[in-house]
Amino acid sequence: MELLVFLSPTSKPISANVTAIDTSTSFLRTFCPTQSLQPNDYLIYCPAKPGKSKQAYLQSNDALSQYFQSKDSIHLRTKVVIGRILHISIDKSKGRQVKMVSCALALPIENLLRYACVQFGVTDPTPYALFLSTGREALPNNSSLIQLEISPDNLCFVLKDKSTVLQEELNFDIITTTVAISAPTKIAPSELPGREIKDAIAKGIATIVSGRKKLPKFFIAIHSGFFVAYKTEDDPKPTLAIPLKTFLIQTKPIKGKFCCELSVDEGAKGLNTYTLTFDDPAVGNSWREALENCLAASQGTVKPKRVNRKGPYFGIYLQEVVVNQDGSEIPELVEQGLRYIEQRALQLEGIFRLSGSAAAIKEYKAQYDANQYPDLFKETDPHVIAGLIKLYLRELPEPLLTYGLYNAFISMDSCTDKVLKVKFTRNLIERLPAVNRTTLSRLLNFALGISRFSSVNKMAIHNLATVFGPNLLRDAENSMMTLVEDTAHLNSITNFLIQDYNLIFESTPLPECSNLIAARANYDYVPPDSETLPVPFYVGSIINVIHQGSDGWWWGECDDNFGRFPGSYVVLLQGKDLQQHVTNENIRNATYHVRSKLKTERIKLSKIDTQYNQYMTEIEQLQLRKQQLEANSEQVTSTLRSLRTGPCANLPKAINELNTYMLNYSTRKPQLFEQKDNIQNELQRFSHNLVDDSSSAPTPKKLVRRDSRNMNELRNLRTAIGTVWNKFITEDMKRKQLETEMTELQRTLNDLDKLFQNC
Repeated sequence: MELLVFLSPTSKPISANVTAIDTSTSFLRTFCPTQSLQPNDYLIYCPAKPGKSKQAYLQSNDALSQYFQSKDSIHLRTKVVIGRILHISIDKSKGRQVKMVSCALALPIENLLRYACVQFGVTDPTPYALFLSTGREALPNNSSLIQLEISPDNLCFVLKDKSTVLQEELNFDIITTTVAISAPTKIAPSELPGREIKDAIAKGIATIVSGRKKLPKFFIAIHSGFFVAYKTEDDPKPTLAIPLKTFLIQTKPIKGKFCCELSVDEGAKGLNTYTLTFDDPAVGNSWREALENCLAASQGTVKPKRVNRKGPYFGIYLQEVVVNQDGSEIPELVEQGLRYIEQRALQLEGIFRLSGSAAAIKEYKAQYDANQYPDLFKETDPHVIAGLIKLYLRELPEPLLTYGLYNAFISMDSCTDKVLKVKFTRNLIERLPAVNRTTLSRLLNFALGISRFSSVNKMAIHNLATVFGPNLLRDAENSMMTLVEDTAHLNSITNFLIQDYNLIFESTPLPECSNLIAARANYDYVPPDSETLPVPFYVGSIINVIHQGSDGWWWGECDDNFGRFPGSYVVLLQGKDLQQHVTNENIRNATYHVRSKLKTERIKLSKIDTQYNQYMTEIEQLQLRKQQLEANSEQVTSTLRSLRTGPCANLPKAINELNTYMLNYSTRKPQLFEQKDNIQNELQRFSHNLVDDSSSAPTPKKLVRRDSRNMNELRNLRTAIGTVWNKFITEDMKRKQLETEMTELQRTLNDLDKLFQNC
């Protein structure tokens, strides 16, 4: 059986063959991959179910043969669609608002009601209910759009008080609709408790001066990309919280203190400067390093690695001067030079426009070509560093945007619709080599930072575009005629890349299409294999036109494919057809953004699942280790029990006897020491008397003749006394060692006795 499948209300039907046993689920699994669709994201919708007057959704196990016949139409719809909600506030002063929101068809209406209240800033959803624009009764909160069999096409709801009844016709065009897809909620800096600041990158005590207002000393810290200030370290809420994304650092010592000026771009509040004064210069220096690291992290850059190589550094491809070519780093010269200007010269007038010393630039180039990496921070003239960066980019053998994409970028500049222009630019940048892409992002983000100080440095975005344009994109032939003709395009392209950096590189939600040009194909077109940017299409396909070339070749987009196609194959859309296509494109862009967010969240969930599995594996290993230790402990306990009843049965008795002996010894120890001291004193006095008698000179009256026998006896007696004295000393040392060993043995045996008692 053959069915005609519609992917959208206005799309061209696609023929699909269905067997008699195919269910809704099996058909989606077979058909969706052929159209590069995810089966789990789609469901089958019947605008008019056979035998009934209203639409219906097919369940997963419904057989298609029961509902359709050959050549019948079948509609595929995503499970999350874009709808519009008109908010009629209870507060009459707030008027009415219309917003586009994402609607999950399978979730209860209550989820959509709460989501709508969040979008419109309604804190209490209790008095509110959702109504269809064509209905007078509130939608039941417990039912889903699928259960209520509400059409997914052109969903329009009303968020209003349950008790009010509207008499007038609802107008959903009272306000220009904007996509209001919320990003994942993050903890606001004001919600960070003081105790979490202990994990800050940097913290300390400083005096803060904002404008002319001098604040008292604060406990300040850098946490989660914010500069926060607390009155004390234990305060539950910060007094000041500033996001650190684009800022300027200037430091200088003042009278033994350290002063750090932090100029922060606060968005709508403009540029504000905070002067931080630290009493301890060492703390100030640590803060300067932390702020520099925070600045590098906010720009998504990493410290480049130096390549030990032979040959020149200038005039070679970017891939040859980096270690990793996966886009994780950029050339060392570019990164160090940009950081130098960010820290010292963002407010310098004419930076990148005024020239530096040609001799100094030439000297730096010679050092890099000789595989020497000079410290650019020792340079005193920022214009020299700016000139060195421009020279390096200018001498690349191929510009950052490459020769192969030159014509594509020139055509992109002619696009009249900003949304299509951004999407085409994203596609082109994705085609660049990884190192080129990372270097381009770093350079454009840097240029955007310079432009924020244009009131001081006189370098607005158009001035920077004039400086960087020829260094980013140029024709392979380098002809003067082409350069003159395309200079305006080069400046315009660079201006667009800098000004809309956030839209291009950070995947922020796209605005609605405004000046879109579209065409319908009258013929099939299959590009040749030699075409680098192919855009195939078939009869009836809708092509978004980027550029209408005078040579008959146009640039455009069809089904997310960008490239060239013959303009004679299509006819431009006009009137209602064009308006309907613009509406479909806005819905598609909003849906794409929702899918991107979902994809990002799925990646995060996948990482969380991976970490969870790792933790569970570690827990299992710890539990296994615990079981092994418990088994070993039981084995040791069993062994101790057997020892207690076997070889060590008399051990408690021996321990008691030893304790008794040690107690008796401790009691008699003072008496023994006293007797020992008395004996040593007597020996000492006796030895001194012998020495005095033998050394004194004999008097004439008591002249006594001593024979050699008496002298020998005296000498032997003195030797015996010395021997006894040495034995006293030796025995005393042995006694102390024995006491230490006995004490340790007693402690060990007591511990062993306790262990036996516990078994």
